[in-house]
Amino acid sequence: MTDAKPRTTARMYLGTELQRLRVMAGLSQRDVATRVGTGHATVLRTERGDRIPPLPELAKWGDALSLDEATRRRLERLADTAFSEAQSWRDAIRGRSHAQDDEQALEASSGRISILSLAVAPGLLQTASYATALFDLLATPGQDTSAAVAGRMRRQEILYDPAHHVDLVTTEEALRFSPGPGVLPAQLDRIASLIGLPTVTVGIVPAGAAPVPAQHSFTVYTDRDEDADDLTTIELLTSRVTLSDPDDVARYAREFELWRDAALHGDQAVALVRQIASSLA
Repeated sequence: MTDAKPRTTARMYLGTELQRLRVMAGLSQRDVATRVGTGHATVLRTERGDRIPPLPELAKWGDALSLDEATRRRLERLADTAFSEAQSWRDAIRGRSHAQDDEQALEASSGRISILSLAVAPGLLQTASYATALFDLLATPGQDTSAAVAGRMRRQEILYDPAHHVDLVTTEEALRFSPGPGVLPAQLDRIASLIGLPTVTVGIVPAGAAPVPAQHSFTVYTDRDEDADDLTTIELLTSRVTLSDPDDVARYAREFELWRDAALHGDQAVALVRQIASSLA
């Protein structure tokens, strides 16, 4: 199956609407940048859906394009939706075999990726056999397991890219979970081998040492390319939630630091992984 382009999200639709209204007003992107008081690149990324303009900036777009009150309110509602957007996995992979390319694009555009994985081994550390068993277990409708596994393996190239740093925190309980028979020993060995990689930080929170009640796994994307928004994504059973509001992203960044501070790192983390592996025998 040939992968199609990702489906339109609320932020992409907002950008398309702003572009349409700008063209209707007979203005160039540079014209809007001058009137809004921002850079040309910012306008470009806004229209592409790479960023969501804060409401004060959106009001300046309204002034620049001489929009009526009804259109301004409609754009504000679109922005509110885009700041906290849920997309079902079914929609995310409709017309495609998997959604791993979406994750890869986010990772490629982020200088720092902070991942908290509470239930399973983090995807960027998974072996192919572990990922295969996990995808089969979750059974997302319409997903091609082989293609999804291949996509996840491609994503892991970022672990060796010095332009990015991946900060991962997981738990002892997550590492004791096996999605299928026989896949855990190799998975634990892979995690132990990646601890100490200069572009990766792996932290493991021992059983009973959670700093706050465990709620859900999430990823925080920061140091984004140019002026793209920092983001937090939350993967639920049936959907993925993307948060763009700066206060929401900052709160998740603080939550991540709590878990990171509670985790074992370096040799202590390797020792815990080896202990878990030994207990399987």
